[in-house]
Amino acid sequence: MADTYIFTVDVGTSSLKAAIMDRDLTIIEHVQEQYSYTVVENMGIEIDPEEIWNAFVKAARQFSSYADRIGVIAFCTFCPAMTPMNSEGQALRNSIIHLDRRSYSQARRALKQVGENTFLAITGNLPYPGGVSLTSLLWIQEKEPEIFQSAYKFGHLNTFLMKRLVDRWLIDPTNASMTGIYETVKYGDWNQELTHTFHIPQEKLPEVVNCDQLVGGLMKTAAETLRFKAGTPVIMGGGDTACATYGAGSVNEGEILDIAGSSEILTVTTKTPYPSKKYNLRTHVLRDRWVIFTITVGGIALEWFRTQFCREMEKKTFYEDYLPEVLKKTGSSEVFHPHLSGNRFSMVQQKGVFSGLTLKTTREDLIRAVAEGVMQPMVVTLKECQKHLSLHSSVFLTGGGANETLKQYKERTVFSGYTFTVRKECSLVGVAKLALKTLDH
Repeated sequence: MADTYIFTVDVGTSSLKAAIMDRDLTIIEHVQEQYSYTVVENMGIEIDPEEIWNAFVKAARQFSSYADRIGVIAFCTFCPAMTPMNSEGQALRNSIIHLDRRSYSQARRALKQVGENTFLAITGNLPYPGGVSLTSLLWIQEKEPEIFQSAYKFGHLNTFLMKRLVDRWLIDPTNASMTGIYETVKYGDWNQELTHTFHIPQEKLPEVVNCDQLVGGLMKTAAETLRFKAGTPVIMGGGDTACATYGAGSVNEGEILDIAGSSEILTVTTKTPYPSKKYNLRTHVLRDRWVIFTITVGGIALEWFRTQFCREMEKKTFYEDYLPEVLKKTGSSEVFHPHLSGNRFSMVQQKGVFSGLTLKTTREDLIRAVAEGVMQPMVVTLKECQKHLSLHSSVFLTGGGANETLKQYKERTVFSGYTFTVRKECSLVGVAKLALKTLDH
């Protein structure tokens, strides 16, 4: 058994990471496959789920030499990503993903129909476009009625992938939490009141299955495509942020994870659900816990600033020399509202805005404003959490933006008084930890 491995996959917004990991959660081999989403009119952003599947296949085939030694397959996916499918599991249209903002009118109508208090009491979230997939489903219902009527199932990307792998219609609680029709607060099931209100047949929704549950063996057709062994056990897995939270070790109440990448994501683990319109609430991968989280632009904003305002600099010079020097100083009168890709906590379209500029404002003042601006949603969430929880003073830090410059900057600003513990590849580690239960049995 010592040479039995876990095949883990992290399906991200623009790339897929896959790894062979051992029982000690050590990555033996690692690959990454790129793909892209599509921007369509009226603030729409979609991704072709077949591109995700093709990346999954390409990554798996690079590990075909491990086929006889893979004891379990486990993966996590970004979400929400509303995907209508036919009875064979083929997507009827591209998945509408978390960056999409076309469904503001549907979101406002849903909120008016149900009410803020009811949404928060049941789902733990408000129906913000990009925050939950309900608004995208209602957009399909209104704008593409033929797809809504003909769809056999509505799910997220893990629903699509699970149908391919084990021929079952499934979704996990952490993904279901981001639909806006699931009972997140009581870690329950699809809510009949909400599905009835929005005319969503419950038979068109996948079965909700715990993240650590063994859901079946790899089908023969899928095994042949991936070049793995038929019957290889597959576990449910979960959403990437929830799995990263678990992978980092954030399992106790008040523990914090900062995922620093193209987006900035802050998570706080709690044993009691505290819904709020100022952040998202989802289930933890462990059944008796929840995750409070917020998300905003991070590295995307810095890279946007570099390409627009520092074109004379080489990329390496900007990040290794210029930015560290500029961020030694904190605080300025200039303010940056970091909604370059919209705001997942708003019922109206918001955009990135600089304010407080004067004739004395410099480029350096602006980059400091950007850095401070992307931290503000995290500041708000920490303050809200402190109303209910005693927060740990040590913060888990992971992601491509977990470099020394930004780490030191955060220690002087949003995380003043906190210390950082750096973790690597937390999403992959998280799903691997879930998979260990299957290996052990």
